[in-house]
Amino acid sequence: MKYFQPFPWEFFTINLEGKIEDYYSSHLELLLAQKDLTGQTISNVLFEPIMDNLTDEEQEGVVSLDFILGQGAATYDMLEPFFPKQIFYPLPHQEEKGRWLKIKYQPVIYDDTVKRLLVILEDRTEIVKTKEIQKKARLLEDQSIQRLFQLKQVDTSGLHLYLRELGNLIQRLEEEQNTQAGKNKLFATTHGIKGIARVAGFTFLQTAAANLESSFQNTTDIISDNVNKRFQELFNEYFAIFSLYKAIYPEKAGFTSSKENEKPDKEKDNPLGDMFSRYNSLLNAPSSLNKTFQIDQLFWGLLSYHYTFAGTLEEGLQNQAAKTAKSLGKKVIIHFDWGNVLVKTSVLSALNECLIHLINNAIDHGVESPEDRIKAGKEPSGNVRIIVSEKGSVLTCDVSDDGEGLDDFKIRESATQKGIKTNLELTEMSNSEILQLILHPGFSTAESVTDTSGRGIGMEAVTGNLEKFRGAIHIESHKGIGTNFHLSFQLIGRDDLQFAKRCYPLSYFKKVTRDYLETIIKDHQFDIEIDFEKGFEKGVYYGDLVKAIVCFSTYIGNYASKGKLLVQFSLAKDYYIRCSCKVAEPKQSRVIIPQFNSSLQLCNYLILKDNGVLIEKDSILDLQIPCYFHAKGAPHLIIGFTQKVDPKLAKTTFNKIKEVASELDVNVELSGDKDKVNMLIYPSISKNRKKLLLPYPGFTVNSSKKMIQHDMLGGIERLVTLKKRKNDFRENN
Repeated sequence: MKYFQPFPWEFFTINLEGKIEDYYSSHLELLLAQKDLTGQTISNVLFEPIMDNLTDEEQEGVVSLDFILGQGAATYDMLEPFFPKQIFYPLPHQEEKGRWLKIKYQPVIYDDTVKRLLVILEDRTEIVKTKEIQKKARLLEDQSIQRLFQLKQVDTSGLHLYLRELGNLIQRLEEEQNTQAGKNKLFATTHGIKGIARVAGFTFLQTAAANLESSFQNTTDIISDNVNKRFQELFNEYFAIFSLYKAIYPEKAGFTSSKENEKPDKEKDNPLGDMFSRYNSLLNAPSSLNKTFQIDQLFWGLLSYHYTFAGTLEEGLQNQAAKTAKSLGKKVIIHFDWGNVLVKTSVLSALNECLIHLINNAIDHGVESPEDRIKAGKEPSGNVRIIVSEKGSVLTCDVSDDGEGLDDFKIRESATQKGIKTNLELTEMSNSEILQLILHPGFSTAESVTDTSGRGIGMEAVTGNLEKFRGAIHIESHKGIGTNFHLSFQLIGRDDLQFAKRCYPLSYFKKVTRDYLETIIKDHQFDIEIDFEKGFEKGVYYGDLVKAIVCFSTYIGNYASKGKLLVQFSLAKDYYIRCSCKVAEPKQSRVIIPQFNSSLQLCNYLILKDNGVLIEKDSILDLQIPCYFHAKGAPHLIIGFTQKVDPKLAKTTFNKIKEVASELDVNVELSGDKDKVNMLIYPSISKNRKKLLLPYPGFTVNSSKKMIQHDMLGGIERLVTLKKRKNDFRENN
C-alpha cells in the first residue's frame, strides 16, 4: 500500500482460485464504480461487459487468465503477451460513458509456480482522448494524401474505366436505398463496388464497402441508423475520390449517369476493357470457390496493367550513363541488381528520374578520370552500382560509386557562400548532417555550369520525387573510397501482393486444384491431362491457397494455348509442390487468352517473392511453390493438459489427436512436463458466447475429429508463423 500510494494507480491481487483477494487499493471501487470486489473473478469485474469489443487474441488472453494460476513461470511467459493491456471500461448504468484503463500484470511466483497475480490499473482516459483527437486530425490529412496517391498510381485508361463503372454502381446503390430494395440487391451492388475499389487500389472505398456488407449481414433492419451511417460513409468516400479525380482529369470526369456510359467507348474494345467487363460480371455471380480463383486471376490481370518490373529501366539508364561518361571522357561500368521488384508506373517514373540524376552525379562528381584512377591505384574504369529491393511496403534503392568521395570542406565552403548555414552552425553539425546539405535546393559545389552539373537542381529533383512517396534519402561517403545514396519509397496499396498463409490438409489442396483446372478445361476447351503423383493423400499444406492455385492455373492456361498439355503435380525437396507442364502436341496457331497471359507478370513476381522456382525451356515449364507438408516440414507438437482436466477424458481426446496427426502425417507426443507444452487439452468454455481458443490453441476434451483437425492446423499455423517471425527478427538484427 505504501509503495503504490505516490502513483496514480489502483491494484488488486488474484489468488489460486482465480478470485480477487480482500485487500486492494482504497480507490479501486471508485475507479470501477463497483463495491464488494472481494471474491469476484477478474473476468466478471473487468472483461465480461466488453468481451465482444476485444480482439480475438485479447479474448484468448482473458480465457488464459483463468488457467494461469498454478501453472509454471514458463507457461506464464508464453501466455502473458495475449492478456489485454488497455481497455475501454464502461461505467455501470452509464454505458455511453467510461474510462480507458491501462492494465499491467505481475505474477507472484514461488517454487517456479504462479501463486498470485498482481493486477495494476491506470486511468488513462484524458491521455487517450487527447491522442484520439490528434489521431483523427492526422488521419484526415493522411487519407487525403493517400487518395491522391491512389489515383495517380493507376494507369489512366484503367482509371477512367473504373471510375465510370463506380459512378454507375453508386447511382444504382442510391436508387436501391431510396426505394428500399431487398437486402440481396443492396449486397450485390455493394459487393461490386468493393471489387472495383480493390482492383483500382482505392483502399478506403474498399473498406467502406466491406463495412456496409457486414452491416447487411449483421441486421435484418436495412433502414437502421447503423446501416444508414455505413451508406453515408460509402457515398462520402466515393465523392471524395471523384472530386479529386475531377480536379486531376477534368476532361474525363463528365460521366455521372448511366446514359453517358451507353456511348461507344474504344476502351471497351481492348483486352483491359474486356477483362474488366468479365471481372465486373463475376463479382455478382453466385458464390463458389472456383469463382474466387477466377476473380483473382482476372484481378491480377487487371493489376498487371498498372505494375511494371523495375528492371525495365535498365536499358535506358545504361544508354544515359554511356552518353554522360563519353561527354566527360570517363570510363564507367554500371552494375544493376533489380531484385525482382515490381512497382506501379508512377513509382517507376519517380525512381527513374532519381536514378538519372544520381548516376549522372556519380559519373561527374564521384568517378575520377582514368588517369587519376590509375594514380590512385584503381582500375581505369569506375564502377557505379544500383541495388533495388523491397520489404513490406518500402522500396529501397542504393546508388554507390567507387570514386573519390564527397569533399566535406567544399560542402562547408559552398554552404556558407550561399548563406545556407553559418560557420557556427556548421561546427555543431555531424559529418552525416554536413553531407545532407547537398540536398538543399540550388546547392552545388561545381565551379562552373556544364550540361551535367553546376545548376544545383539534380538533388532537388531527387528529393522532390521522394517527397511524393513519403520517401527519404541517406548519404554515406568516404574520401578516396566512394559514396552511397540510400533511397526509400513508401509503397501504398500493396496488400493484395502480400501472402496470407494458412494450413490445410494436403489432400484438400489436391482436390480444389483439380476441380478448378477441370473448370478451366471445360470453359476454354483445352486439351490437358492432369496427374497427381502419390504423396498428396497425407500431409499439411501451409501457404496462400488462392495465390498458389491461381499461379499454377495461370501458367497452365497460358501453356495450354500452345497445344495438348501434360501436367504433373508432385512433391519435391520436402518443402515444395512442383508442377511440370509439357506441350505434347503443339498447335499450328496459338490464341493468347488475356485472362492467363496478362496475369503472368504478377504470378512470376509472387512465385519468386515466395522463394519459388520458375524454369521454362523447350516448351517445358517447371514451377515450384514452397509450403510445409508431411512430418519433415511440419513442426513437432508436444501436447499436454491443464490440471483442471480429467486425465481419462484427456487420454481419450489425445487418442483422437493421434489419429488426426496420422492422417496429416504430423508428429505429436504427450508430455507430462507442462512447462514444455505448446498445445493444451482443456475443458469446453461457453458462457453464452462462442468457444474461445487458447493462444496455442488448445483442444477441447471430447471434441470431434473434425474440430481437432481444425485446432491442430491452427496450432501448426501459429507455430510456423511464430518461428518465421523469430527468424525474420534475427535477420533484421
